Amino acid sequence: MRHGGGPVHLGYQTHYVVDGGKQRIILAALVTPAEVMENQPMLDLLWHVRFRWHLRPRQVTGDTKYGTLENIKAIEDAGMRAYIPLFNRENEHGAYYGSSRFKYDAIHDRYICPAGQPLHLSRMEYTAEKAEYQADAATCNACPLKAQCTPSPYGRQIHRSFHAAYLERVKGYYQTEAYQKALRKRKVWVEPLFGEAKEWHGMRRFRLRQLWRVNCEALVIAAGQNLKRLLKKRGWGRRPFPAEAVATMPPDFEPDEAPRHNLLKSDRPSIAVASLVTRTALSTFFEPQTRLFSLNRRLFYLFPYVTLSLEDYILLFILILILLSFLGGSLSR
Repeated sequence: MRHGGGPVHLGYQTHYVVDGGKQRIILAALVTPAEVMENQPMLDLLWHVRFRWHLRPRQVTGDTKYGTLENIKAIEDAGMRAYIPLFNRENEHGAYYGSSRFKYDAIHDRYICPAGQPLHLSRMEYTAEKAEYQADAATCNACPLKAQCTPSPYGRQIHRSFHAAYLERVKGYYQTEAYQKALRKRKVWVEPLFGEAKEWHGMRRFRLRQLWRVNCEALVIAAGQNLKRLLKKRGWGRRPFPAEAVATMPPDFEPDEAPRHNLLKSDRPSIAVASLVTRTALSTFFEPQTRLFSLNRRLFYLFPYVTLSLEDYILLFILILILLSFLGGSLSR
């Protein structure tokens, strides 16, 4: 890939699908090699998000690189509005007039050039799914605007896609407030997430190698960004005391000063002493007995030097409970 006209180097391209809500939740993340065009994974990401999260978005917003005819047609056919700027074809022919200078006459199925001359349908290219319109050669060569229009002596040619109606529909969105709002929103909704990932989460240079590992790292970064927004919404500290519990609490309620789970404030330290004594006694008593056990039985590891079968493990557990109750009662007295 190339940045700013510099040298070519290896790299990746990261794609985010972001929810349009205020929290800017990342719904999907994908890393592709640099040679993959940015517009190619758009539809796969869109269908994945719709299926994974059961979403039915009303509109899809992206930059000009995603505004291919294939993407726009698929989005519009799915019942969504493609708020994507189209590629400016004004300078596609260099110093000559672009196709946007020619007006299409749908009634007569022809184009009108800047000089007012018609371009009629000449042939159909079914493989490329486009039609070709061509001006009369004699009329075009005699036109005073020919130097700005075409260098060809056979007349100017214009190609029109079979699905050009989708492009015209998207152009009709340009003047709507919803389209302008979506483009303004995208600048502050999506782009800052990439800046945050690069500056604070190491996405500027991945630590791992191989494409699947890089995708795992990108997913972890995206999950971390989502967690930050979740914590910001619910608070970074401990959860607040539920208001419903406060309402049902008795007026003279006082919390226990020494809760049972606090071992430092336990009223029965004899249990811990009894467990230590029992471990030493049992390991001394059962060590010679383990040699009598069959090797065909499934063994379980209890202490560092004691190996017991399942039946003896149950009996030992019962014996430990009896010894703990006996030693605990004697030490407490």
